[in-house]
Amino acid sequence: MLRAHGVCEAAIQTIFRSVIIAKLTYAGSSAAASNCQRIDALLRRCKRHCYYATHLMTMFDELCDAADEQLFDDIADKRFLHCLL
Repeated sequence: MLRAHGVCEAAIQTIFRSVIIAKLTYAGSSAAASNCQRIDALLRRCKRHCYYATHLMTMFDELCDAADEQLFDDIADKRFLHCLL
């Protein structure tokens, strides 16, 4: 299904995850509770407009937790850090 400017829905969702979600999770650790609620509302609106895939996490806290776990797993997988952990 084509969307704005002839770009398919899957491409829009990939771009949204790559740009918007990446920026939100990068700044996530410093977000206040009131801002998290606003970000949750933004993500729900983006899902409604098909910018963000419906099968992905909606809650901003979940996104930040998943990013933190992925970062820890990436660090833990490094050979030189095994001896420190």
